[in-house]
Amino acid sequence: MESSEASGMRKNKDVLVHQIEGDQKLFLVALQLKHHVGAVADVTKRLEVAKFNMLSGFISAPDTDGIGRFSFFVEATVGRPSVSDLKRLLTASSFVQEAEVKESHNGIIVDSLNFPLSWNSGDRAIMLRSHFFAVMEADARDMLQSGADVLFYQMGIKHGRPTWDDLLSMNRVRDKADLEELISIYAAIGWGSAEVASFDLASRNAVVRIRENFECGSGTKKSHPGSNFVRGHLAGLFSSLFGGETTVKETRCISKGDEYCEFKAVG
Repeated sequence: MESSEASGMRKNKDVLVHQIEGDQKLFLVALQLKHHVGAVADVTKRLEVAKFNMLSGFISAPDTDGIGRFSFFVEATVGRPSVSDLKRLLTASSFVQEAEVKESHNGIIVDSLNFPLSWNSGDRAIMLRSHFFAVMEADARDMLQSGADVLFYQMGIKHGRPTWDDLLSMNRVRDKADLEELISIYAAIGWGSAEVASFDLASRNAVVRIRENFECGSGTKKSHPGSNFVRGHLAGLFSSLFGGETTVKETRCISKGDEYCEFKAVG
């Protein structure tokens, strides 16, 4: 089978925020779904038969009672069904414990049914466009000049150290493969695609490369490395992993025209 990279297939994960209505009527659905084999298939088959087309959505893991959440945008391809029509269709499934349905308003429908956001660890989460961080960093630099670099580095450490302490308490890192899997969390949360170029736990040193680093993605060219927050976050990781304060230096940076940002950690 041809790989996604070879075929040019998109690999990005779109965040479920809103949909714009075109010719078809749109709905947002949020289901409390029993965790049984065939549950999702039963729901999607009912939608297919009734000529509803699913656009985007997500499925959450079941809770302690065995109930998961299945939420998605859907368009009606035939007729102009109502909210009650769609809700009746969905609740006819024996797998659906509860169904919420919302229809578009003035051509747009926003996901207001799934709140609050959280990591699957249970921690509360928020979403921001990467542009927000770029603006915040630029404003801080206007006010603090080079002091902004120190500020964002310290912010990275203070956020990163407790985060990594928590993750490392559940995941032991013994070798490069272990570290690479753990650090791939940056891709999962949209910060960048990270890889471990080298790692030696005994000598307490590592080199990490991050492609499409959100902190350097504004397109603004700089004469010096610009990944201060991410560098601090990695310092938090290696301080936690090595069991002592660790210095992280950025040796390459996308902002300077390099292909990736490269960070060297020495404990």
